[in-house]
Amino acid sequence: MEKLKSVIAAKIIEVSSNNNEDIRTKLEKINRFRDFADACHTLMKKYPDIESELIRLVENNDFDTK
Repeated sequence: MEKLKSVIAAKIIEVSSNNNEDIRTKLEKINRFRDFADACHTLMKKYPDIESELIRLVENNDFDTK
């Protein structure tokens, strides 16, 4: 879970440092994704591959939690 938190924090810094007009929208998506990841914490203990998959999604800028 700590690695996932680090990857999400790095993505927030990356998005915040851009001078795009849609920063707020991207940050909202990342925050929803972070909340989703927090909710999956118990599952990640039982199935560690979930964390790897969530990290891959963050790295690919895929914050859709559907």
